[in-house]
Amino acid sequence: MLTGHLTCARCGSSMEARSRHHGRTRVYFYGCAADHRRGRSVCDNNLSVPLLSAEDSVVQAVEARLLDSRILAAAATEATARLTARHDEGRFVAVEQDLASVTDELSRLATAIASGGPLPSLLGAVSEREERREVLGGRATRTVVGCARKACGCIGGSTTGYDTCGITTGIAP
Repeated sequence: MLTGHLTCARCGSSMEARSRHHGRTRVYFYGCAADHRRGRSVCDNNLSVPLLSAEDSVVQAVEARLLDSRILAAAATEATARLTARHDEGRFVAVEQDLASVTDELSRLATAIASGGPLPSLLGAVSEREERREVLGGRATRTVVGCARKACGCIGGSTTGYDTCGITTGIAP
């Protein structure tokens, strides 16, 4: 597991996994490759570390660092922020597309009115589209402000129109 990741403190050569017999059992350990292959004239470090104890120590150190509650909390916060940002971006794009569609419909209705179409039904349709455009415009503003709040990390909700980060919302959160 650690071969290629360990180096000798004396010569800088890699430490390699080796084994030898101890009676009827085979024992595995890490030792300096230069000492083993080239001899003491290159490296005089003939110390060896039992393979299992070295690997267990590394696994325990990695577990201690990765399973630290602060690191786990930071990772969860980052993952949540990334997922929320993707969701908000998609929602904003959808609202913008709906807004563009309603604006196009209003343009076509204006053309129909100008060409002399049935006025009462066209005016009713214009009124409906304008209401829809107002609703969509409010959603787009709330989405942008919501994204800005998440980006700066403030809680928001100020009744004065200013959040703790200084963003002017102009709308109730």
